Amino acid sequence: MDQPVPKVTKADVSRIAKRDFGPTEEGGVVELLSEIPLHGFRHDPYRVQLAVLKLAEGNKDRLREAIMTASIDERDVIAFAEYPRYTKQISTDVSDVNIRPEVIREDWRQYATWLDGLASIKWTPSQAALISFS
Repeated sequence: MDQPVPKVTKADVSRIAKRDFGPTEEGGVVELLSEIPLHGFRHDPYRVQLAVLKLAEGNKDRLREAIMTASIDERDVIAFAEYPRYTKQISTDVSDVNIRPEVIREDWRQYATWLDGLASIKWTPSQAALISFS
């Protein structure tokens, strides 16, 4: 099972910036995100910006730290934002190959829940199984 890759837009970045930092801070946050150098990106810039927002958790200091990290290597913010459990558990221990598919599904569920603003919803296994992503 390959790790899913989110397809996100500039509108998603604005929506999450507004949700996590408030409508009065949205413009400033989006401006800070624009400081991430676009040269050499191996990934979609909006995907990187959303990873930064996720890691910031609505905190401007963390936002600046995540922007600095993304400016050096965007893979670092993507890994911890989109694939946190995989990054911590699977990528360091090849003996966990048997749990890899479930870890990937769980990482994807948590990312989609965050992106959709449903972080406070507790998913039952049957509800989570109904979520499908392209």
